[in-house]
Amino acid sequence: MCAVSLQTLAVTAVNRYFRVVRSRWLYQKIFNMKTTKITIAILWIMALFSPLPYVVAGHEFFFHTGKVFCTHNAESLHEGYGAYLVLVYIAIPLIIILTCYTRVFIAVRKHNLNFRPRIRFNGKSGRNSSNNSCLSVEEVNVTYILLVVVIGFLTCWAPVLVIDMIDFVNGDWKLKRPVYVSYTCLGLGSTSLNPIIYGVMNRTFRSEYLKILAVFKSWNFSKKPTNSDYGNEPVRADNGPKNNNTTQL
Repeated sequence: MCAVSLQTLAVTAVNRYFRVVRSRWLYQKIFNMKTTKITIAILWIMALFSPLPYVVAGHEFFFHTGKVFCTHNAESLHEGYGAYLVLVYIAIPLIIILTCYTRVFIAVRKHNLNFRPRIRFNGKSGRNSSNNSCLSVEEVNVTYILLVVVIGFLTCWAPVLVIDMIDFVNGDWKLKRPVYVSYTCLGLGSTSLNPIIYGVMNRTFRSEYLKILAVFKSWNFSKKPTNSDYGNEPVRADNGPKNNNTTQL
């Protein structure tokens, strides 16, 4: 999952690069429905076959008590499997992400600087500037959101990469257990960042979250108490003391 997540972010960075930096014609030519499906399939196939060299070499997975999941043994680090994982599934995607988003950020900043005086000029002349700009406001906002998503993802995975590199250089798992526990927590915690980022930065997502919370809130209030909420016996009304007066002879 971590391999396909980082590769997906790399492909998304390439997508943003072609949309923001290059021409719209080239973007529409490369990124259509067919190529998108093929790209997603290739990413998942590459991620699923990432343990193949390790298994073909005759190694077995073992339970790492620090990372709290099954991983490859220390011997494979000497045989190049660790270098293969770091290079193909971490280093290359990170280089692509940093390169593409650097170019995207420069292009968006240049677009915003050029767009401000254009608004003032078109405001005086009475023309609409939205049709003349190559990027819409929504596309710029989406680019900023994706940039924040990448920053959050890299914040969680940069320590993971450092720990893997230290283990690769040492050729063994020599770090303390709390370091490996934080390794797993950071990797798993990165999966919960996207809903928070989209909820904070995107108005549409935020309104949908509020609708979902409103449904749960109304469901809790509409739940009526039953006899089981008061115990096993049914609740009886208290009619007051009975009148046991008898006729005296």
